[in-house]
Amino acid sequence: MDISVALFGAIFLLALSVINWRASVKAALVLVMVEGAIRKWLFPQASDLVYFLKDLVLLGAYLRYFILEQSSHSATAKHPELKIFLWISAAIIFIQAFNLRLNSSAVGLFGFKAYLWYVPLCFMAKDLFPTIDELQKFLKWYLLLIIPIGFLGIVQFFSPADSFLNTYVSTGETQSTAMLVSESRQSRVRITGTFSYISGFTTYLFVCVSLLLPMLMSSLDKIWFWVLSGALILVIGNSFMTGSRSAVLTGLVLIAGFFIFGQGVKKGKGRAVFLPLTLTLIASIFISAIWFDEAIAMFWERATTTEDTNERLYIAYVEPFLYLADKEFEVEGYGTGATHPGGIGVRTRLNEPEPKVEAPPAEGEPVRVLLELGVFGFAVWYLMKLYLIWLLWGVWRGLQTQLLKHLALMALLVHLVQLAGQVVTNHTSSVYYWFLTGFIFLLPKLDALALSPKSLTEVAVKLPPHKLVGVK
Repeated sequence: MDISVALFGAIFLLALSVINWRASVKAALVLVMVEGAIRKWLFPQASDLVYFLKDLVLLGAYLRYFILEQSSHSATAKHPELKIFLWISAAIIFIQAFNLRLNSSAVGLFGFKAYLWYVPLCFMAKDLFPTIDELQKFLKWYLLLIIPIGFLGIVQFFSPADSFLNTYVSTGETQSTAMLVSESRQSRVRITGTFSYISGFTTYLFVCVSLLLPMLMSSLDKIWFWVLSGALILVIGNSFMTGSRSAVLTGLVLIAGFFIFGQGVKKGKGRAVFLPLTLTLIASIFISAIWFDEAIAMFWERATTTEDTNERLYIAYVEPFLYLADKEFEVEGYGTGATHPGGIGVRTRLNEPEPKVEAPPAEGEPVRVLLELGVFGFAVWYLMKLYLIWLLWGVWRGLQTQLLKHLALMALLVHLVQLAGQVVTNHTSSVYYWFLTGFIFLLPKLDALALSPKSLTEVAVKLPPHKLVGVK
């Protein structure tokens, strides 16, 4: 692609994004879902540029919200510790971006972006949806997109491995195909949907679970209830088709956590409210077991025959301490982006020099953060993640409105399962992580509006006389 054309397009898109920051944030959330399809099939020759498309859209939103509108930063007034954590983290990450061992400021700045670029989303969320109705409307239409993506996943699963549908994003001059689920029967691929890689798709699937369950518990029109129920069936089937053990396990944890903790203190009332969702979930699992039996069988074979299944449940939590026990470990870190796959790509694309000191190989994100930021940076980053879990716990406990309380619970559960998960090295996960973090500020605000005297009066006016009992 001609550089001048790309530059003009970037300026135009940035200017367009500045006009309406709410629309830009929502567009970026949609781009998260489709950018992989654009990179794989529409513009594979410009996949690197498309990778930054949502980042450019968000830049316009950031400029509008924080600078042009000079929006209030009072979101952190109730939680000043979060602001302290973020500033200390940002300082460490920035300093490590110029670590001499890294030997590339370009890689360091890319790493800086991977850690922090989506953090502003959590502060913008409080003004993104003015009312509960606006939030619910957005979530309904956003979850509707599961249906075309889910059907694409089915087509991918039953397509041959060499089909153009079953490719990862081009890397250099080669284009990888999705990995096989099983070799003991007819081969099937591990699907990626509209995403660049399996990891992005699996993140999307369990985030959809976290949003679908609260929405199915909310007051939906009958047509929307059936549509979202169908979306749940596709999410279940696609999760098995990815062949990802973490995707299926995370989905199970989210569902179990929602049913265990979502019923509240009043168990009898809680169980009664959950009965329709329980029946819906049972029906969805039953239908998935019939429609996607081959995918489930292949997944089960992979999960039970792969030797590292049990190890993968805990290794991410243990691995950093194994590195700390190594006498040759560099406690100061190897530099921001040193272990990031994208950082390696930046070094190759820009012909940057090799690092002066090569970071040890690592797979799990916690150990990658440890290697990049050093011991102190690692401690600050994960203390911040624990603090976010604590804040979400408090939000969940304090909310009164059913939909908001259920959304807070699922955001809390997502943060729990993502404590040692990919947030820095998976840009799809990073967007959703910080968007859901914004529920700390958004949901209490909407809850207060819903419970305000004015809102109660409006409800009373709309209710028929025989339902006015208890409305003040």
